Amino acid sequence: MAAQRGSQGLGRGFAFVGRRLELDLVLAAIRQPPAVVMVEGDAGMGKSRLVREATTILKSEGWRVMTGFCHPLREPLPYGPVIDALGKIGPWLPDAALPPTTGALAPLLPDLADRLPPAPAKPQGPGAARHQVVQAVRSVLDAVGRAVLVVEDLHWVDDATRELLLLLARDLPDQFALVVTYRAEDLPPGAAALGAAYRPPPGASGTAVRLSPLTRTDVADLAGAALGAPATPELCAVLHRRSEGLPLVAEEDLITLRDQVCRDVAELERAEVPTGLREAVTERLTALSPAGAAIVNAAAVLAVPSTETLLAEVAALNADEAADGLIDALRAAVLRETSNGYYAFRHVLAQQVAYRHIPGPRRTRLHQRAIDHLQTQDPLPLVQIAHHTLATGDHQGWLHRIEQAADQAVDGGQRGGDAVPG
Repeated sequence: MAAQRGSQGLGRGFAFVGRRLELDLVLAAIRQPPAVVMVEGDAGMGKSRLVREATTILKSEGWRVMTGFCHPLREPLPYGPVIDALGKIGPWLPDAALPPTTGALAPLLPDLADRLPPAPAKPQGPGAARHQVVQAVRSVLDAVGRAVLVVEDLHWVDDATRELLLLLARDLPDQFALVVTYRAEDLPPGAAALGAAYRPPPGASGTAVRLSPLTRTDVADLAGAALGAPATPELCAVLHRRSEGLPLVAEEDLITLRDQVCRDVAELERAEVPTGLREAVTERLTALSPAGAAIVNAAAVLAVPSTETLLAEVAALNADEAADGLIDALRAAVLRETSNGYYAFRHVLAQQVAYRHIPGPRRTRLHQRAIDHLQTQDPLPLVQIAHHTLATGDHQGWLHRIEQAADQAVDGGQRGGDAVPG
């Protein structure tokens, strides 16, 4: 798909590509308020960029846009993302007196206290106090007119804010649109983005957009707009292969390439994992249970789709521990099921991050356990065994296994399953 021209996004200077359909869906929903728009996607998939493109267009049409962010805090401030967003509405408040209910926001928005009615008496009980805040937020948004409230990273939302957004979404002001972005894999197990009780109210429009990876053509468009003529087909192919269509990775690689005089394809293939992806993967690794971490370490060392049995053997876990660890890794979206009974990382670069996260002595032991298990298979997966042998530092053993693998290939004994780990 050809690049769509739009805002440059955080000053990085990248064209907006591959999301024309999703952009049209978001705009169509918001332009028919009241509306709720939910944008879902993995870390680095371009959720925020899509929303920025939409709101840039909407601002040019006279919509008032306010944005709040959820953060992974141990003790988040109740209603924090919404209060942060509402702090920007001062210039949009009407000169006429606001409804008395909006006074409940005066203690939460001290900079706007002179524009709001006096705070009402504090009601008895936390439930009544929450209801008072919900009514105040709704009344203020209703007074602003055509408005869009964007709440980013809803997977980190606190319970009080989720409840506020849920109640607001079920009773929307007439000229209002709520837009939320989130990672489904980072929601609590079994949880929905706005809560299980949410259903679109009668008369409201809305859409749920799930972002998928960019295509090879999209990445080529992105590279062409950023680099011009040096974006050769070979370079674009490497960019797509490394990123697997994840915009975050493609853009960070393009930043590296744009800052270099030499744009060598081989250098790009050997480049470090982009910082943004490395940080996102590390965040998930550190949150794993001990069993989950052991399974992920085994998968990182094996580096090819593997069965639960093989992962358990290499991780040195019993069947129940391995099952619990694998479930934890799947829930954390570190691993995924690639085919029936086989598991691997969601991205090749994520495997590299996890591999380097393992201390050296532990990596060596994991490679040795992989060798011990693979040597029980018939026929021997000699290429994989050679890879693990080299990783233990045994160069003589590696040469021996490579010679055996060559002989095996000549004899027609090499099987398609003997993949070379990345």
